Amino acid sequence: KNPQYKGQVSGTVNASFGVAKLTAPITADAITADGQVTLARTEVAGFTIDSADVQGQYANRRGMLAMVGSMAAYSVSDALTKLASKSLPLGEVLAIRGIFTVLLIGALLTGIGQMRYLRLAMTPLILTRSAFDALSSGCYVAALIHMRIAEVASVVMIAPLILTALSVMVYSEDAGWRRWCAVVVGFIGVLFVVKPTPDAFNAWALVALFGTTLGASREILTRRIDTSIPTLVITFVSVSMLTMVGRSEERRVGKECRSRWSP
Repeated sequence: KNPQYKGQVSGTVNASFGVAKLTAPITADAITADGQVTLARTEVAGFTIDSADVQGQYANRRGMLAMVGSMAAYSVSDALTKLASKSLPLGEVLAIRGIFTVLLIGALLTGIGQMRYLRLAMTPLILTRSAFDALSSGCYVAALIHMRIAEVASVVMIAPLILTALSVMVYSEDAGWRRWCAVVVGFIGVLFVVKPTPDAFNAWALVALFGTTLGASREILTRRIDTSIPTLVITFVSVSMLTMVGRSEERRVGKECRSRWSP
């Protein structure tokens, strides 16, 4: 109940015949302790909204801290993957990473009782998102094996810029000239990493760029997912598909090696 939260809440209302902008006033006592804002029976732009939840500033802070923590974990994971790739093929690296992640998230889902939601995630949208996620991770690990970590990280940093461009094309969002300038500058920066010249060209940088584009496309699809489906369930489906991709690559390499072997 902090007075600084008084103001306006903006969102969108999806209707069967179009999308209308929602702008509804709120007061401090409409905000719960965890930063959730609930609008009850609000009439905006000709629509009657029975209830709508929007995130408060507390939720934004939790999200930022979670993002910082996940990026730190990714950095450690990249270093360990780079070390493991010296003695293991790509498919085995992906499969082992995937198996341990599936076991971890599966245990969490079982512990908190959300495994029952798994059937709700078997939709074309979530499966397509999971495929994008698996291919994006595969491309990233492949590029990581053949490039320096700093170079791969530089290419991946362009993901928010690609996401900005895709959000304009898919959702017709207003990016503004400043964001478009950032997108152009970001792409120019990637060219310095990719080095599209015959003597310095690294094809694996294109693999990293392709994986980054798939990752941004994954986020575009994520926005369409029903918010009633738990995040861990969606993650479980994604890592399961990544594990299958790793196993498929491992089997392909194994068959190729056996076909070349002669006594």
